[in-house]
Amino acid sequence: MPDYNPFGKPLSEVGPEDLYSMKIPEGYYFEYKRDFIDQKAVAKAISSFANTYGGLFFIGIEENEETNKPGDWFTLTSGDPQSYNEKIRSSVKENISPSPMYETHSFKGTNSSGDEGYVILVDVPESTQTPHINNDGRVYRRTGEGSDPYKVTSSPEVLDDLYRRRDEWQTRIDDFCNLDVGLTVGQSGEGQNQGWPFLELYAIPSTLDDPVCANVISELDRFQEIFESSEIHLLPDDSEIVQEGGRVRFGFTADSYRATSEGVVAQLWTAEDHQGNIDTAHTPLTFTFLVDGGLKIFLPIPTLSPPENPTLVWRSIDQAIHSQFDHIEFLDGLRLLGYIHTLLNSYLNLLSEYEWPTESGTINLRARFRNTYRTLLVFETDWYIDLIERYGAPVCYDEILDLPRLESMNYELDIDESNKFGSITVGTMNLFQAFGLPIDQSNNVFGEFSSYVIDQMFQETEFED
Repeated sequence: MPDYNPFGKPLSEVGPEDLYSMKIPEGYYFEYKRDFIDQKAVAKAISSFANTYGGLFFIGIEENEETNKPGDWFTLTSGDPQSYNEKIRSSVKENISPSPMYETHSFKGTNSSGDEGYVILVDVPESTQTPHINNDGRVYRRTGEGSDPYKVTSSPEVLDDLYRRRDEWQTRIDDFCNLDVGLTVGQSGEGQNQGWPFLELYAIPSTLDDPVCANVISELDRFQEIFESSEIHLLPDDSEIVQEGGRVRFGFTADSYRATSEGVVAQLWTAEDHQGNIDTAHTPLTFTFLVDGGLKIFLPIPTLSPPENPTLVWRSIDQAIHSQFDHIEFLDGLRLLGYIHTLLNSYLNLLSEYEWPTESGTINLRARFRNTYRTLLVFETDWYIDLIERYGAPVCYDEILDLPRLESMNYELDIDESNKFGSITVGTMNLFQAFGLPIDQSNNVFGEFSSYVIDQMFQETEFED
């Protein structure tokens, strides 16, 4: 991957004086615009860099028409960096598929008229998820000092190269989504054993293999703090509780924490032996946060036993499965929901803490449920009774469930700070659909969970002075 940085230092260390001294003409790796052009033009420039070899897109620099070099700087004199960054984000999200990675840097200085203004630098790396197609149906590439649509008739090998890059990216994802923990014979289901039902959950960042969160390795105490006490983003920032300093924090206290060369790991034993003691012989819940911002979770799925005195829920289940309780394993839906939500919430907070590029990066979820043959996901609530009576018991007869089933589908985890709870809600419901839980039940599922969280907030809320 070419190095197109002309400053001789990281872009995060570049200052206004560096921009003034830059005399590079617009070309293959550089483009200058005096003002914020329309969204489609911004998207065209960014996608062309991503589809080629990357480059720097400067908004707020006017080029000299004779030399194509910068002629004036800081020509953005209305608005502020935050508003410009939001325009860029909208341009990319609404006009390019898939959205490429990019990073913005803003600078404040004085232009030739003596007015204060801004320069927004958009750093677009060479993409691995090509081709990036604009909503006009075209694929743009850098050609000299411009962004031109690719022409199949003149350069068919270009499109082949772009798809090859995407295939290589897919191979890297497939390699990433593999379980890295050992299992006992009882857990794995080898031989005559049914095996424990468990979940492999993977969060795949667009920064895969790029150590953007490397500091976490040397900050094990900070990782432990976030893992054990992550703030739940449930209520709006302007709500009365939040305004008064109310905070609700959920997390797990792991049995062990360790750092490796690839990331940090938290492990929690959740299984018990026949005497009710913690069972350390089996592989525990394992949460691995990687230096590239990726996540791997191994989660034994909690189960339920029918109570001696059946409730209305269990009577409905009994009728639906014709009393064949011995042939079915019951999965605890609410506890599984609590595990997934708490772990993903900790994950999103870790991304924020270690300044993962949320502005332009994407996170996609993949999951694999194992040993799920003859299992039933159960919620001990009234709406679940109605679900059973209307549709019957959604018993799973798949030994392995891989999600999403199609490579063309993506379970993207929205990393917007203001929508963490909703993002995790959608991600979890996508997983639960594999067990026959209709998506239209999401309000019931998370209404119940939200009520629980809010109850905890009122009972255990700590208010800051």
